[in-house]
Amino acid sequence: MKTALLFWLFVLTSLHAKVEIERLPERGVHPQLALTHEGLVHLVYPTGEPHACDLRYTFRRSIGGGWASPITVNSTAGSAIATGTSRGAQIAAGKDGSVQVIWNGNTGTKPEAEARAPQLHARLVQGAKAFSFLQNLSDDTTARDGGASIAANQQGRVAVVWHAAPAGQQDENARRVWVQWSDNDGATFSAASPLNNKQPRVCACCSLRAYLSADGTLSVLYRAAMTPADRGRWLITSTPGQSTPAKLDDW
Repeated sequence: MKTALLFWLFVLTSLHAKVEIERLPERGVHPQLALTHEGLVHLVYPTGEPHACDLRYTFRRSIGGGWASPITVNSTAGSAIATGTSRGAQIAAGKDGSVQVIWNGNTGTKPEAEARAPQLHARLVQGAKAFSFLQNLSDDTTARDGGASIAANQQGRVAVVWHAAPAGQQDENARRVWVQWSDNDGATFSAASPLNNKQPRVCACCSLRAYLSADGTLSVLYRAAMTPADRGRWLITSTPGQSTPAKLDDW
């Protein structure tokens, strides 16, 4: 793998910004960051072979400071993938300094396994020296692609979001955005439920991103596939008992 560059963008004023460029530790690729209100920067990145790699985590407490010694996220070696640009790990900062990581699992070389690729999660709680043993959040959805997203808040709520087709289906017309919830800071998760059941059709290979506010409102940005030529961006706003998709543009 080629060494990736990590790009920082910090807005200093409304008119000026400062950009710093530096190499990732350990020749990592596909960096993902989570920045806390206290200024703590969390970083996760894959290393090794793209089809069977490991995830590494580090942090630093200031923009100009050095990174802490990296530790491995995945308790099973080679259980992550980094092929493509949207299937790497995603990271979120949770309650009391916890770190939440989600990633697409390695299916080996069996093509039939790709439709049911595992979705893996691990967390690092404050004071722990290692991430928890990975848990497989796989469910009955099929043809998962584009990677998953994870969002968390300081109230201990965590959401894992991805897009896939219901069991037994494959095409984009059936694809939905799904969520699994945790109310105990990622220790356990609920069964999967769709967020856009009445408005399916999601671009199969595009990534999505989720954000969870302090009041528990979940926002998910994704690319739809209403027709082969209509693949605009949509935003789902989800509160308990209600999810509302809204079209943003006409890509």
